[in-house]
Formats: sequence, structure tokens, C-alpha cells
Amino acid sequence: MIGEMHGTNEPAEFAYGICKLIYKKEGKVIMAMEIPPSQMSEFHGEMSIDQLKNMSFFAGEYSSGMNGEAWLNLISKCNEHENIIVEFFDHQKVSPRDSSMYNALLEIRNNHPKTKIVTLSGNLHNRLEPFNGKKMLGVYLKNDTINFDPKKIMSIMHYFNQGTMMNNIGNGLELRTIEPKEDIFNKTLSAKMLFCENIFEDRNYMTHILYTDKVTHSEKISNR
Repeated sequence: MIGEMHGTNEPAEFAYGICKLIYKKEGKVIMAMEIPPSQMSEFHGEMSIDQLKNMSFFAGEYSSGMNGEAWLNLISKCNEHENIIVEFFDHQKVSPRDSSMYNALLEIRNNHPKTKIVTLSGNLHNRLEPFNGKKMLGVYLKNDTINFDPKKIMSIMHYFNQGTMMNNIGNGLELRTIEPKEDIFNKTLSAKMLFCENIFEDRNYMTHILYTDKVTHSEKISNR
């Protein structure tokens, strides 16, 4: 489970890399994304990038940063591999929303019981602990010990030091600049990118960390 700040490139790129590693070892993998299936109703795995641009999700209003180049490119690159099955799990059929997401992933699990699932969503949904008293997708999955093994659930959070992102945090869609600062990563490491187990004892809502010194924003899709 990969959590992101919407409107950024790095988590989507990481998700694609993880998918390639899994299918090369295990033969198949599922890339599941926080997209309403109703907005991708005509989707199939042989679509070109130009065909994908015409799907409702990508042709609709660019208001959240999600339906930009990063997610478009992720789906397009996954479509180049018959071993990567792309699914969408934000059905929004019942309330609470994360419960609906869980039901969607459970359906995917039942349809592909022996295939690993990689999810990409906003970084609240993959939390393994409640947020403001509300159960998140990760909590529902962790509590379902019949269909999922809690010990095999990875919740990955993206940390970064500086850069740009294109998203909406309450002021409408805007390009935001993150100023550089000192953090535990750049104070102790020379690496600009890092993937590791959770190093924070007080942040048990995740299991792993993706760190990139810079975060870059997902561009608006051209020729829309």
C-alpha cells in the first residue's frame, strides 16, 4: 500500500517499479489505484496513452492533481506488460468511503487469490491506524485476518525534503513549493533516495518509508 501526496510523481514511479519487481519474480501483479471504476468503465489493458486520455477520469476537470501525467503514465506503462493487471477501487458506493474501498479490494483479492496487490492512494487511506477516530482502508485490511495476512501488509509513506506538488489542500488546485529543511534523512544520509522499514517509534500507522530528497509535481495532461 503506497500513500502519496496527490499531484506528485515519485510514488507513482515507485509503484511501477515495485510492480515490475513482483511480476518478474512471481509472474503476475495487480496495480490497484484510487480511481472510481465508473470513470474508467471502458478501460482495457491494451489501451494506448491517447485512448487513456479520453477516459472520463483523465478528461474530466483537473481539480485534485490525481488525474495528471503521473497517474496517466503509470497506467500507460503498466499496459505495456500483460503481467500487470490494472484495477480501480474507489467505488464510493457505501459510507464510510474507506469501507467501500476495502470491499473493492476484497473483490479483487477474491478474483485473484494468489496475486500480490499494489495499491496507490492518498496517504491517509493506507494508514494501519485510525485517523481522527475514523478507520482507514489499511485498518479494514489489517482487521480482515481471513482474507489478508496482517503480517504481509506493507504500508509505505512518502517522505521528502523539498520540491513541488500540484494538489488541493483546501484552497483549490495550486502548485505548492516545499522549502528545503533539515530532517533525519538528509542529516544522516548522503543518499537522495531511500526505501526502508519504518524508523519512527511513534508512527505505527506505517511499516515502510519511501524517501526522496526532492518531490516533483505531476504536470497537467497536455492536449486534453
